Amino acid sequence: MGFTEAEMKVLIVDDHTLFALAYMLERMHQSLTILKAGNCGEAFQQAAEHSDIKLILLDLGLPDISGFDALPVFRERYPDTPVVVLSGRDDRDSVLQALEQGAMGYIPKTSSEEILADALRAIFGGGVYLPRSVLGQSAAKQPDSDSSNAPLPRKSPLRPVDLGLTPRETDVLRLLIEGKPKDHW
Repeated sequence: MGFTEAEMKVLIVDDHTLFALAYMLERMHQSLTILKAGNCGEAFQQAAEHSDIKLILLDLGLPDISGFDALPVFRERYPDTPVVVLSGRDDRDSVLQALEQGAMGYIPKTSSEEILADALRAIFGGGVYLPRSVLGQSAAKQPDSDSSNAPLPRKSPLRPVDLGLTPRETDVLRLLIEGKPKDHW
């Protein structure tokens, strides 16, 4: 799914004001309407009122419902609208859990403006963005069985085809996430 220069709506779900992000999005896309929600309740209402939202940027740490819990709700209610996590958490377990819950990408808030712009360009171009810090980590580290960051079970699993990935792209993404060097691809 690519984004054209036609009017586009993006919903930012974050309990903090992200003026820099909104400004960057507006600079990247001339016909952009930014909708904002400070919690998931507001976000669900905005999404229901604006069926033409093209992208949802979702923080994980929200005051009413965890972003992890909101992801499957967005995926179920709005299966054609990509949801990308924009979070202060950038650990591997959080990224994998977000993908498991239905995120189409993951952008750490700690990213530089240049990296954030590149990530958004990839997403606007229909791609998936994952932080390099996660792609470079070894898969040898597994979460403890009692870890609070352990992935939650999904009611309906997200399939690679749902992300628009070919079987080969799926294999490469899995190998990247596992931290395999390029010669294993």
